[in-house]
Amino acid sequence: MIAWPTEAFSELINGASAVTDTGRGLSEAQRAHLFEPFNRLGAENSKIEGTGIGLVLSRRLVELMQGGLRIESQLGRGTEATLTLACSAEAPEQIGGGSPPSQHGSLDESLHVLYAEDNEVNIEIVREVVKLRPSVALDVAESGALAFKKARRDQPQLILVDMNLGDMTGIELAQALHADPATSGIRLVALSADALPEQIDAALAMGFEDYLTKPINFRDLLDVLDGRRTR
Repeated sequence: MIAWPTEAFSELINGASAVTDTGRGLSEAQRAHLFEPFNRLGAENSKIEGTGIGLVLSRRLVELMQGGLRIESQLGRGTEATLTLACSAEAPEQIGGGSPPSQHGSLDESLHVLYAEDNEVNIEIVREVVKLRPSVALDVAESGALAFKKARRDQPQLILVDMNLGDMTGIELAQALHADPATSGIRLVALSADALPEQIDAALAMGFEDYLTKPINFRDLLDVLDGRRTR
């Protein structure tokens, strides 16, 4: 496990490119598996809490911002983490804090969103993005069958659909939703690593109102949640 003292984070915030600790460090074998989701590198046998996903998510989020996260470590000598982010000539856009006006109605009303996804890393990334919209209530279904069951029971206003679920495709899930009067009117948005034009066209023809390709552009997803994005 890598843990840095508060003063190390203060140094990073003030402009340093790296933070370093003097902890027990990592062996070569541990470094080889450092970015594997849910691999705690032996810490699961200790009293140290965690799930083994935080570092994976951190690197993924940094990569989505066109940056990089490098970890260097030696057993018994400590660890150094270097964060690199691309510079921008534009003024930063505020996407946190209060939510902007939404086409979904009053911000005092919660937008119920169901996310059908079987990849836990993708689920955690979307959860982090959704936190920027306090008016959005996110539920997750790890399979197509569970998504269909939750959609019938809970009637979400929007379903984000991974197009390659473990038990069915996104197209098959859409067909099942459209065929049931209880779910036929629910808005569908596809999230997929498959960016082939024929796949996108098939999804739109099936009634998906939008198709976001992975890695997900955070602004595009927020625009979907705000009801602002149209193809």
